[in-house]
Amino acid sequence: MSEHNSLRIRQSLLASAAVLAGLWLGSGSAAYAQTADTGGGIETVTVTAEKRPENVQHVGLAISAFSGDQLEQKGISSVADLAMLVPSLTINQSNNNRNSSIIIRNVGTSGTNAGTEPDVGVFMDGVFIPVAGPIYGEITDISTVEVLRGPQGTLYGRNTPVGAININTRAPSQTPEAMIDVQYGNFDQVRVAGYVGGGITDNLAGRLAGWTDSHSGYLKNLYTNAPVWNSDKYGGRARLRWTPDSDTTVDFIGYYSYMSTDGTNSVQVDPLGTGGIVYGYNPKPASFDKSPFVIAQKATNPSHPYVVPGAWEVNSATPAYDKTTMWGASVSVSRQLPFDATLTDLLAYNSYHDFSPNVGPGSLPLDIATNMQGDKIGSTSNELRIVSDGKHFIDYVAGLYFFQDDLQYNAQLTIDSGANRNYPAAQGGPGPAHVGDQNNTDFHQKTTAWAPYTQVTMNVTDAFRLIGGLRYSYDRKSSSISSTKVNIAGNTVSGPFTFTQGPNATLTGRINDKSLTWMYGAQYDIEPDVMAYATASSGFKDGGFNSRSATVTPYAFNPETSLNYEIGIKSTWFDNRLLVNLDVFRMLVKDYQQSTLLPAGTGFAIGNAGNFRNQGVEFDTQAQPIDELTLNASGSYIDSLITGGADHLTCDKTYPFQGSPPPASSGPYTDATHSYCNFNGLTLPYAPKWHWSIGGRWEQNWGTSQYSWFVAAELSGQSSAYLDSSLDPRSLQKGYALLSASLGIEPNSGTWKFSLWGKNLTNKRYFTTMAAQTQAAQISGGGTAPANGFIGWLAQPRTFGAEASYRF
Repeated sequence: MSEHNSLRIRQSLLASAAVLAGLWLGSGSAAYAQTADTGGGIETVTVTAEKRPENVQHVGLAISAFSGDQLEQKGISSVADLAMLVPSLTINQSNNNRNSSIIIRNVGTSGTNAGTEPDVGVFMDGVFIPVAGPIYGEITDISTVEVLRGPQGTLYGRNTPVGAININTRAPSQTPEAMIDVQYGNFDQVRVAGYVGGGITDNLAGRLAGWTDSHSGYLKNLYTNAPVWNSDKYGGRARLRWTPDSDTTVDFIGYYSYMSTDGTNSVQVDPLGTGGIVYGYNPKPASFDKSPFVIAQKATNPSHPYVVPGAWEVNSATPAYDKTTMWGASVSVSRQLPFDATLTDLLAYNSYHDFSPNVGPGSLPLDIATNMQGDKIGSTSNELRIVSDGKHFIDYVAGLYFFQDDLQYNAQLTIDSGANRNYPAAQGGPGPAHVGDQNNTDFHQKTTAWAPYTQVTMNVTDAFRLIGGLRYSYDRKSSSISSTKVNIAGNTVSGPFTFTQGPNATLTGRINDKSLTWMYGAQYDIEPDVMAYATASSGFKDGGFNSRSATVTPYAFNPETSLNYEIGIKSTWFDNRLLVNLDVFRMLVKDYQQSTLLPAGTGFAIGNAGNFRNQGVEFDTQAQPIDELTLNASGSYIDSLITGGADHLTCDKTYPFQGSPPPASSGPYTDATHSYCNFNGLTLPYAPKWHWSIGGRWEQNWGTSQYSWFVAAELSGQSSAYLDSSLDPRSLQKGYALLSASLGIEPNSGTWKFSLWGKNLTNKRYFTTMAAQTQAAQISGGGTAPANGFIGWLAQPRTFGAEASYRF
């Protein structure tokens, strides 16, 4: 084992010792968490989707909810792991956390442009998190995770036009408890997590949680002969609950999270796109060794591995890494009012910082350009709401929400030495030098938003309810951007590498978006455990500004809106032994905000990509036919269609797709290889028709002893889908399935557990996302033609390991 990995293990063991050192020793007899004994049957999950605690089966929304115990059973350590368990949920990550995207019902904007915001809102303990990156962080000591599918424009508001994810951590209590969990796996993975909590005084309780998780590289880089895609995560959370009297509760939460990755997980997926520079593709084309460009490179740089990477290899000069730091704090004061309602004031601040220097375009064994990017976001929110107890003829939720954030984004693109070898004056010959030329971008955006809202439920009878809600949102954004080009002495501006951002430029902008979102619906209890519902709802995401260049036209993009119609049924049968939930929906999205690569390949721009409709069916079932066996199955079928307004998007002329040639038109995103294309009538990117998961768990006593053993497995998959916003045919990925399993033993008291686990056990190689090659126009096609490189970001290979946990 390397010294570096040994140090990681020592650090992780020290972290576990620190967690144990903080235990409430001497605070009374040890206690441990257990699932309530219901005499058998499926565990009931309590959710806060409608701002009050409710049984998930009594809420007329499409929700997938998991308790903390269920997450631990399934080996879920991040929200991203839920993607294979939740119908129509997809989570993508490329080269950094900022570029993550959450997709629900085949809709979700990528974060490749800092000026846009997600389509799916993430809420941690009721606080909106303005970026999607935290979905890859650890979720330790969790009470519930709720995935709400469909627009949540009334109770949640901005940036939830297709759904929301609620993450609720466990609250402190007077009962002392603690847990430590240690895992070791292949790729030298070491994960240590734990928590401790209990009473401090008669009316004050506290809870601490901490985690560290690290592994060495999943991939081998042929360029450096070293592993890449290393990862380190660590963080902690503190909670205090003060109850000065029986009607008042004050909660304080503070957290810190750090995530870093080292190296790239991107490979070339088109064997001809880069004109012979490198092929991340098998089998190797017959023309590979005959390329004049490659012959010239081998002659001058014989140590460069101009070879085809294998299944889990990359060939990149990119010393890329990504570092993400998040911290935040919130204070919530709740007061029980004398008329059966609760008044809550929630004040929070969150800070996010991401830094990712990448030698772009990435996945090539040449230092063509260094692209350093960083962004900082500081956000403040305050929500004042009143919620009735849900036991009256008229029940209600009403509130006033305020949000403000400040975003700073900086990027610096510098031409490196490898660019010389990519501009041949003749085939295989060096071109003019532009090394050192730079383009610098500074973007600043400030957002202020406020919204009053209400939702009312009329309990017409014990079995029939009518629901209606409204929210008025006002969002104001102001921004400025400057692009400066620096050409060092002796470099000509008109050579092969001329920054497409153009001359030095500065832009400012201001937008004011107003929206009235609504929902109405009805619920009917066919039987006490069978509820049917129908809803219509709308959603809204505010507009914004392009952050990548001061000459992108248009600088601003419009708001995105959604409209959803849904009917569903939620039911439990046979004394809670069988759960069956089903919903059918039709969702219309207008002015969808989509990220598109700029034609010259120097960045991404956001624009409104037209309108589309998604319609389909989702189901979620659980069964416990006998006490020892638990089964689950979920899935979705969704038909996606672009319906109009998408005849002005950029695409690659060299690779016409689906028989739809680009029309002869010009525009701000047009160059020698790119033009406008007509996407109307086509499908959406990241839109598999089928998404499914089946699993089971068998748990049985070991003879007559006080121990039980268990075995569990989960098989999940999806059908084919395009993984690039331009629907480039190279991005069409076939359907695939992933297998995970675990085997373990634990005492019936639940005080400890030991298990073996594995994920992606068949070692399936697949991509999470794809994109056109950045700086593609500056990469020579063997000295004769512009390049059209295409990159894919690999998902994790097979991982396996052992886990031991102990509860105090």
